[in-house]
Amino acid sequence: MRIFVCFILFLTGCSAFHKEARDSISLEGEWMFKIDSLDRGISDQWYSEAFDQTILLPGSMAENGMGDEVTLHTQWTGSIIDKSYFIDDSYEKYRQPDNIKIPFWLKPVKHYTGAAWYQKEVSIPEEWEEKRVILHLERCHWESKVFINDAEAGTRNSLATPHAYDITSLLKPGSNRITIRIDNRMILPVGINSHSVSDHTQSNWNGIVGIIRLEALPKVSIEEVRVFPDIESNTVKALVTFRNRTDTTFNGIIEMKANSFNSKHRHQLKKQSTGQVTLSDTLQEVELYYDMSEDVQLWSEFSPSLYRFIVRLTDGKGSTIDRFRVVFGMREFRAEGTRFQVNGRPIFLRGTLECCIFPITGYPPTIRESWDYVMERCKEHGLNHIRFHSWCPPEAAFDAADRSGIYLQVECGSWANQGSSIGGGGPLDSYIYEESNRIIRAYGNHPSFCMLAYGNEPAGTNQGRYLADLMDHWRNIDNRRVYTGGAGWPLHPENDFHNGPQPRIQQWGAGLRSIINAEPPQTSYDWNDVIAQYEIPFVSHEIGQWCVYPDFKEIEKYTGVLKPANFEIFQETLEENHMGDQSEQFLMASGKLQALCYKAEIEAALRTPEFAGFQLLQLHDFPGQGSALVGVLDPFFNSKGYISPEEFSSFCNQTVPLARMDKRVFSNGEAFHAEIEVAHFGKAPLLDKLFKCYVEDASGTLLHEVELEKERLPVDNTIPVGTVQFDLGQITRATKCILTASIEDTPYSNSWDFWVYPELPEPEPGEVYITDKLDSETEKILGDSGSVLLLTHGQVDELHGGEVEIGFSSIFWNTAWTRGQAPHTLGILVDPEHPLFSSFPTEYHSNWQWWDPVTHSQAMILDHLPGQLRPLIQPIDTWFENRRLGLLVETRAGNGKLMVCSIDLMSNMDSRPVSGYLLHSILNYMNSADFNPDIQTELEQIRVMMIRP
Repeated sequence: MRIFVCFILFLTGCSAFHKEARDSISLEGEWMFKIDSLDRGISDQWYSEAFDQTILLPGSMAENGMGDEVTLHTQWTGSIIDKSYFIDDSYEKYRQPDNIKIPFWLKPVKHYTGAAWYQKEVSIPEEWEEKRVILHLERCHWESKVFINDAEAGTRNSLATPHAYDITSLLKPGSNRITIRIDNRMILPVGINSHSVSDHTQSNWNGIVGIIRLEALPKVSIEEVRVFPDIESNTVKALVTFRNRTDTTFNGIIEMKANSFNSKHRHQLKKQSTGQVTLSDTLQEVELYYDMSEDVQLWSEFSPSLYRFIVRLTDGKGSTIDRFRVVFGMREFRAEGTRFQVNGRPIFLRGTLECCIFPITGYPPTIRESWDYVMERCKEHGLNHIRFHSWCPPEAAFDAADRSGIYLQVECGSWANQGSSIGGGGPLDSYIYEESNRIIRAYGNHPSFCMLAYGNEPAGTNQGRYLADLMDHWRNIDNRRVYTGGAGWPLHPENDFHNGPQPRIQQWGAGLRSIINAEPPQTSYDWNDVIAQYEIPFVSHEIGQWCVYPDFKEIEKYTGVLKPANFEIFQETLEENHMGDQSEQFLMASGKLQALCYKAEIEAALRTPEFAGFQLLQLHDFPGQGSALVGVLDPFFNSKGYISPEEFSSFCNQTVPLARMDKRVFSNGEAFHAEIEVAHFGKAPLLDKLFKCYVEDASGTLLHEVELEKERLPVDNTIPVGTVQFDLGQITRATKCILTASIEDTPYSNSWDFWVYPELPEPEPGEVYITDKLDSETEKILGDSGSVLLLTHGQVDELHGGEVEIGFSSIFWNTAWTRGQAPHTLGILVDPEHPLFSSFPTEYHSNWQWWDPVTHSQAMILDHLPGQLRPLIQPIDTWFENRRLGLLVETRAGNGKLMVCSIDLMSNMDSRPVSGYLLHSILNYMNSADFNPDIQTELEQIRVMMIRP
């Protein structure tokens, strides 16, 4: 049935529905409860008996203290790649019954997998006898089975949408017993690592959360409203589904009204009427068209304008039969060439992942205020996009994204890999169809719901054909968003956009071969070679994954159902290895390197022409998969203290100045050269802008400045601005310099560090004996109170550091989940005020000038040396090992003074100015009165670290 109404009326693209003018009874509060660990409840007809325990809903068993204690034999939902916890002696004390601590994810206060029963007595008013009654359970985990007064009402298994039951025929006026069986086992093989079900992140909880209520609907009611905007004609197509549970044809009137409510300039629309509508079928869809008028307000990241729309069904005499309200936003999100467009304007996705990480509750929040906080943190850091990795959030997340202007990629709750797959005709194949249909129907009106994928990184030999058919199905039922088969892969021709890992700095398995570890620092590379192969938008998959050392101050924040026993293990082993006092230094130093790596990653994406965007893994920490501490924010979306939102958004924003530099290390006989460009994805082009570019040294002394004018900055990237070039001859000592490019009269400014090293003469050993052998001559010099620089690079044995793969970058994801993928360290820690560095400019952490020394080094494990010894250059080890590592160590040995260095300071030094200056600085220090180590070691303790000839 098609009705065309050329009035101002209906809504477009947003929020699921709020029902009005309907009676309801909240079921929140105390329920009776019984655990069914032997799965006997159905066969023994527990639904016909009263339970004697109580539990509070909404909530989970763990929140109510229900379930089992965690033991070595707990059956987890999720892969444990590193099995060392179960066998290694180092974890033995954490395997004791009174001290169970697990390193691979957060530990729940209680754990339970199986069936559990919830029961409540409810009084139904007599006036509901003429109503249709729906039991609404907003989010169940996982399968629900409902019994009303001992009769079964059905089963639901959605992980993403409310479980709704029509229980009209089973109720009676007065007292009624509702019994619900919840089963959180793997009901279907969605994949044990899927964030919709896994203990890796949210926990595999059992319970019911969100809105729990009975809803009384009229026998003739509005079942659903779906809104399809057309911004070219300023109209919307509304598909309104009515349900008629009477035995007669219903004749009535539809009245509608739409008003904007969250923008400065309110768009008030008049109530309109369709005239008479005839509803004769039990379920009937009516197609309506409405004109939103010429001054309609469009929804985007820049102006997330929303409309509230009320559809009212009357009996034609003025009496309301039913009323239905939706919130929507007028927008069009589509792929155009290799870019996405919103309302006809190009955008660039700057995204992060959300993997269902909520340590207090162990499940996602269902109130908008909690999600408002998440969205605000993302926007503060310059992001406009969130991907929900292998799960779909509740209604509240869509509401918050609608109001914030955040573009969402939603997934159908599956990571069909590691024991699961798609395309083989199994039950998961049909479930994905059913679940995606439910997701589209429940959340499809939200303007923030812009992208949909089946889930993450699938397995299955027939996955390509299966996903192609699935996308065709989606496009046939709903054209309001873009679709891709799977996040990560496959890059299928039927995709509306590709979501792949190729355009990123560190590929899985690349180790020390990645560009950040294998090539000298520069800012000229991009991913054009990848993107140029495709004619549709390409969004990079899970870029970053750069780790930081644990923040042990975070432990006290875990006041809910998930506890950081992993952090407790890491903190204890750090203390056992005599470095407990360094934890905050490790956090801050590794954090600075992590931020540097993310800046390099994001700027490379912004430099890539025709690129559609990126998805970080991720802005906040991921507590599972071995503890992946990859966030600049903690799991609560709070800052860790080493980079501010303002600093992060200087290189991650809608407008970002960029500099292409072929290198970051110069001699003072060269000219500095940088090509300035800009990535601008704002609301509109910028006109007549002045770029102020200047170079300062670390003390703030101005070395060079230039102004570059740009008449027009289109909405695009790789927009050339001009050149910064000047002679470096004025710099006469090793100097850190900072290039800054700012756009006048805007908040957009960015900066890059580089270093200048004047040519050095041949190193003068002075009173220092330089050797790479711990032989009799070395021992004699030390015995005679001499000073020795022992160069051990290439000679550190496997047991004392040779197995530690040290690179420039931070750890990728984490060493447990990647089976020890290199690098194994989190940068270096030094004291920049130490006299060793008087002629070698440095901060306390890794910066780009350290690339050459660090990538030409071996780590030394110093655990056998005196506990109070601190290396002068200290690599920060993976928290799973917490070994005391060193690249440069000073000690007393015999009667003399010994400096042990495992950095290569001998090979190709003519082309390695930074390492040359480091050697120069070491020798200056060793020839000064400041070189006076106070910790004594035996030479055999040094010799044992070296490979025996």
